[in-house]
Amino acid sequence: MPWHIETGRDDCDGYAVVKNDDGELEGCHRTRANAEDQIAALYASEDDDDLEDDGQRLATGPAAIIVDVDGTLVAGSAVNGPLVTRLNNRDTETFVVTGRLDSTRDAAVALLERIGLRYSALYMNPGGDSNTHKEQTARRLLERFNVVLAVDDNERARAIYENLGIATEAPQIRRAIVEEIRDAIRDVR
Repeated sequence: MPWHIETGRDDCDGYAVVKNDDGELEGCHRTRANAEDQIAALYASEDDDDLEDDGQRLATGPAAIIVDVDGTLVAGSAVNGPLVTRLNNRDTETFVVTGRLDSTRDAAVALLERIGLRYSALYMNPGGDSNTHKEQTARRLLERFNVVLAVDDNERARAIYENLGIATEAPQIRRAIVEEIRDAIRDVR
């Protein structure tokens, strides 16, 4: 059953999630991003019947987002500022799941602090295949959270998340790099 977002309703002071077929209010949110998260969760819960039978997907618990570091939040020295801002503006749990080795935790924490990402937990690779680590971490998170989105530059990782019933998104890091260069040029002028 499809849903959409409306504003200006008498029964919702903010962004309303509404059923298309009968106009019933499903939820009212302070931000558009939160309304989008609810719609993603509603669509995911519709698709969950098949996945719950084999234990891969649970649409319970608080909404959460998984995000990668390298190539997603940062590319070299460039920060994906638009993504960081978008994540920070959501009322969802944000879990950083990276292929970086756990032995580099201090540097990863310093990087996340420098870029200003507000996150709930950092899951680093204890060793071994990065995609296996991401899959195992996602499975553990799905036991307690309704993971509505995973943002990762790695196509294989996105396929793993999608197989678990998690919507995915490739980061727009190139745009972030262009914006950073443009801002640097403006600062020089």
